[in-house]
Amino acid sequence: MEVISLLQSKNRCLKKFLSLSVLFLKSAENHNFSELESFEKKRESYIKAISLCDRRILDLANKIPKVKRSTEFVQKIQSINKEKEQLTHKIIETDDKILFYIENEKQNLIQNLNLSENSKNRLNKFKSSWVNESGEGIDQKL
Repeated sequence: MEVISLLQSKNRCLKKFLSLSVLFLKSAENHNFSELESFEKKRESYIKAISLCDRRILDLANKIPKVKRSTEFVQKIQSINKEKEQLTHKIIETDDKILFYIENEKQNLIQNLNLSENSKNRLNKFKSSWVNESGEGIDQKL
């Protein structure tokens, strides 16, 4: 039946989604976020594909007559759904790890920005008093 085929296609999309996430996690573990934008775009495309599958599955499932819902058919769907649940759980775990590394990187960037701002402020204070006392401004006017 087409519903089974669509459920299997959805699981293939989830597997690709998981592979993409695992690949990006490896980069994130090495503090490499250069592919973040590409990662987000690819994830969005997988989410759209999964959403399309879900809509089509729902549409077809509602049209299946009860007489065609055999025990074998139901068991096959349950098996596919069990795999989907496992994949979804792995995706959530991977995403949690990715978010952890992104949050750490964000905190590091904020800390570095604060340090740079503090250094800049100290340098400006030192420079403004030093220039006035040194008479350097006078040399520039001459």
